[in-house]
Amino acid sequence: MHSAMKSPVAFYSIIFAGACHYAFLQRNNSVSKDSVALRMSYKTQAISSLRDELQRCQGVVTEEVLLSIILLAIHDKGDELVAPKKLMDSPLRQVKDNEFYTSMRWQPKHLDMLYSMLKQLGGLQSLQMHGLAEAVES
Repeated sequence: MHSAMKSPVAFYSIIFAGACHYAFLQRNNSVSKDSVALRMSYKTQAISSLRDELQRCQGVVTEEVLLSIILLAIHDKGDELVAPKKLMDSPLRQVKDNEFYTSMRWQPKHLDMLYSMLKQLGGLQSLQMHGLAEAVES
């Protein structure tokens, strides 16, 4: 939460991710065009903030930038969310966000950038933000 408060790049990426989750959970309910447009405006703002931050820092990666990259990468297809009509009947259904994240697909170019940025920061063991290393690891 601290990152969202101090960093526009983290803030808009977190808002976009939350909007994707909300849309996914709508299931059988129709999602309005306004809802899709709002979700995409968050994505646009997150990408714009990320570009601004990278220019400002001259390519030096911060943990907030890494968080934003992870969120944007995993929610890359946020404009094409297709929730299943029925909850999956799996022993893993109690696993937090399993159904949502198993429906998302990482793009190889995003993973390559993530690994490069992580290396610049000194690897997983160097990350200080609570939960960030675990998020990258999973």
